[in-house]
Amino acid sequence: MHPQLIPLSKQLHPFIPSGTEIKVAEMVINYHVHLKLTKHRATKLGDYRAPFQGKGHRITINKSLNKYSFLITFVHEVAHLTCWNQHQNKVAPHGKEWKNHFKTLMTPFMNHQVFPENVLIALNKYMQNPAASSCADVDLLKALQDHQPEDGLVNLEELPENCDFALDGNKFFRKGPLERKRFRCLNLTNKRYYFVNALARVKPIEN
Repeated sequence: MHPQLIPLSKQLHPFIPSGTEIKVAEMVINYHVHLKLTKHRATKLGDYRAPFQGKGHRITINKSLNKYSFLITFVHEVAHLTCWNQHQNKVAPHGKEWKNHFKTLMTPFMNHQVFPENVLIALNKYMQNPAASSCADVDLLKALQDHQPEDGLVNLEELPENCDFALDGNKFFRKGPLERKRFRCLNLTNKRYYFVNALARVKPIEN
């Protein structure tokens, strides 16, 4: 047993589903991952950087994610690592090779001991053809949001038109009409319009 396995599994425990700590710690150790937890990022859940200029494999993950989102994101990024080990930059970032690595790495976690029923159903569907982000799958995103700790946030689609809201805590908008899958919203600071995802988590503001 690697001497860091148990200490690392204890460090990971607050962020991932109970019972997955040893497996995830083994992946971090065996693939020589430098894992960094970051504050919330609106544009990404996590990312992977290949070895460069003496630095090894680096993965960052938003520590604001719930434990199921965290695990899926971690495995997503490890799939980039294993795909890079085999193909380097010769294949598409989210092409068939990456999809195959992702499916293989997720297999040990695809059970009711790890995920609740609604997440597992949506995840099984998503894994048939995984996309660049789990947020791209509406059913999976909604299932994961059901397990997000109460934080006073709601999906933008739940707010009435012309309601003011905060996005990422410091960006203030007024909700406009739906155009395809995004709402056309007025930025109250610079008076410009932006398209915001219907499932974006926002905080309503009294007008």
